[in-house]
Amino acid sequence: MSQKTVLILYLLLFLLVCGIGTASAISITSDVQRLGSENSNLFHYTYSVYNNSVESIYSFKIDFNSSIYRLISSPEAPLDWNTRIGQYKTNSGNPIPGYYQAYTIGAGILPGQTLSGFSVNVSLTQPSTSILTSPHSFIASTSSGNSISGSVSSSVVAPEPSTLTLMSAGFGSLVFLRRIIKPKKTNQNTF
Repeated sequence: MSQKTVLILYLLLFLLVCGIGTASAISITSDVQRLGSENSNLFHYTYSVYNNSVESIYSFKIDFNSSIYRLISSPEAPLDWNTRIGQYKTNSGNPIPGYYQAYTIGAGILPGQTLSGFSVNVSLTQPSTSILTSPHSFIASTSSGNSISGSVSSSVVAPEPSTLTLMSAGFGSLVFLRRIIKPKKTNQNTF
C-alpha cells in the first residue's frame, strides 16, 4: 500500500471513531412570532425536531437564558408527547426561567423523521421592539440513553405589521412615481 492510501484509511478510521459531528445528528429549529402589539414582550416559539441520528429520540430539553427571558408558559406538544416547563433557582433561592422539556413513552422521533408542533410562550426581561431570535441550547436523549446537544436555530415567522406597512408604502410610492414620470416619447426619423 502506498503512503497516500494508508493516510486516507487512517483519516476515514479517525472520522468513524470520533464521529463526524454528533451535534449535527439532531437539529431543532424554531419559528418565532410576537404575540400582541408591536411593543409586546410576549413571544411564541414553535419548534421542529429533525432526527438525523441512527437512534430514536425520546426526549429533549431546551434551556432559556434567564438574563433574556422572564417567563415560560403554555407548553404544547404533538400527540403522544408530554411537556413540562421548569425553573432553576438562583443562589438566593429565587426562581428564574429555565427550560422547556418534551418527552414520550411512544415510538419517539425515528431516524430520518422530523416532528413539529412543539411550542411555548416566553416573555422577555427587557422591552424589545424587534423579534428575538436568540439561540437556545438543547439536549436530546436517544433510545440507548445517549445525549446529544446543540443550539436551536430560530427564524421569524412573518414580518411585523410596521415592516409590512413601510414596505407597502415604498412599493406604492414607486408605482405612483412611475405613472407620473413617464418617459417622453420622441419622434425618431430614421433615414
